[in-house]
Amino acid sequence: YEIYTNSTMSVRSIAVDEAGDVYIGGSGYSNITFGDLELEVEAGAGTPYVAKLSHNGSFLWASTGLGGYGTVSDIDIGPDGSAYFAGSMHTNLIWDNLSLISNGFEDSLFGKIGSDGSMEFIFNDGGQEYDSASGIAVDDDHNIYVIGI
Repeated sequence: YEIYTNSTMSVRSIAVDEAGDVYIGGSGYSNITFGDLELEVEAGAGTPYVAKLSHNGSFLWASTGLGGYGTVSDIDIGPDGSAYFAGSMHTNLIWDNLSLISNGFEDSLFGKIGSDGSMEFIFNDGGQEYDSASGIAVDDDHNIYVIGI
């Protein structure tokens, strides 16, 4: 798999679906190239992202939030092939034209990206201090379980 960035990026989560496709998530500090896909991120901001690779190694899609620091800490694949993710965000964040307003220093972040790469929903939650979602699980009935601080 070929991933290129001219600065720092981190991969903090990985999941594999039943077809063998691979999902990765983390944060990037400058634009990231996943194969033939260019993902624009906020320079120096630690922008959260999720990307999907096919079982043969080609990148299928990549998605990111813009406007503030954040990361994707965990990914789980739902029964419909969607990627559910959990992480954290600082300041306000825009992801696929969905705006999130921070409640404090750092908020927990979780959402669902369809198997085609489209954002189905995204939420943040937290108080005035530090909050972060570190894990996510989805059961066969699409119930979502999120853990964190």
